[in-house]
Amino acid sequence: QASPEQCISLSALFAKYKQEKIRAKAWTSKTGVQAEDNYQLLIGLIGDIQVSQVNQGMAGKVKESLQRFPSNAKKKRAYRGKPLQAILKIAIPPSDLMSIKTINIKLATYSEVFNWAVTHGFSDSNPFKGIQIKDHRNAQDLRLPFTVTELNKLFSAPPIAQPKKPHHYWL
Repeated sequence: QASPEQCISLSALFAKYKQEKIRAKAWTSKTGVQAEDNYQLLIGLIGDIQVSQVNQGMAGKVKESLQRFPSNAKKKRAYRGKPLQAILKIAIPPSDLMSIKTINIKLATYSEVFNWAVTHGFSDSNPFKGIQIKDHRNAQDLRLPFTVTELNKLFSAPPIAQPKKPHHYWL
């Protein structure tokens, strides 16, 4: 039997959590917008159900759905304006799928709000705890936008290698 606090909807939980984050100035406006998009995606996947109804099975299905979902679905012409469930039925090309990093950010957002829900008595457990995808890619490769060859070419260019004034090097 769920307590009265646990009978609130996901949208109400997200609103309370967001309100606290904004009041505490813990979020920038960009973070708030991203979190709201993530919450709306979760509600689109499982519905605006009561917090007490969210379980590990649902969290697993959310994870599976995110792995089949395109990145930037609102921006790409092929997916823009289509209902969420219709997009999930489309065979999305691998190049259009969300990255593991993006999926993990969304799952971490859900886990964070459910940790808060447990702390504040809105939930007995966090169904999103520990379900992130293991990313086996080399972390250094993900951070380096340029190869050593590209950097050598860039920094050997005449305006940088032989600047007319010292500040030109830094510009």
